[in-house]
Amino acid sequence: MRLLCVADLHGKFLQYEKDFLDAVKAGFDVCLLLGDNNMNDLKHIIEVVPQDQVIGVLGNHDSPNYYDQLDITNIDKKVVQLKGFSFAGMEGSLRYNSYMPGYTHEESVIAAEKMEKADVMVCHTVPYTGGDDEDIHNGLKGITAYIEKNSTPYLIHGHLHENKEYKLPCGTACIGVRGIKVVVV
Repeated sequence: MRLLCVADLHGKFLQYEKDFLDAVKAGFDVCLLLGDNNMNDLKHIIEVVPQDQVIGVLGNHDSPNYYDQLDITNIDKKVVQLKGFSFAGMEGSLRYNSYMPGYTHEESVIAAEKMEKADVMVCHTVPYTGGDDEDIHNGLKGITAYIEKNSTPYLIHGHLHENKEYKLPCGTACIGVRGIKVVVV
């Protein structure tokens, strides 16, 4: 499956437009929105990508109603089936204000316990693997609990502003996205 991933454009879609259009032309099965893409970015994306091929989670800099306004499927705390794969989602990062998407570690663990098993975990932030519990870039404990409990093969995230692939001790392949990236799973 080819996943067209979009993360952390922060209102700069036009800087990524050529990469985006090249990826669309090359073909994809599902477009994953990984958060921190503003309303203008999202409008450009849904002009090109059919809405039944777009799912996503919000980032810690997004307004909670972005996806509702554009009829984009928000998979936060849900598992959805699309093109023969299941996708679980968790939006935001470690909560540091009351008006943007995010969770405390405890809230993320409770949310993760309620979600069914999925093939791909889609998040804005990373799984928590240690370090300062209060650093918003160190991830969420609920994401880690979910992938360990469910032996989730893939986790795709944004937030760190880098393209990076790594494997967790539990075997989950993690793919960090900045901008536009096609991921094959």
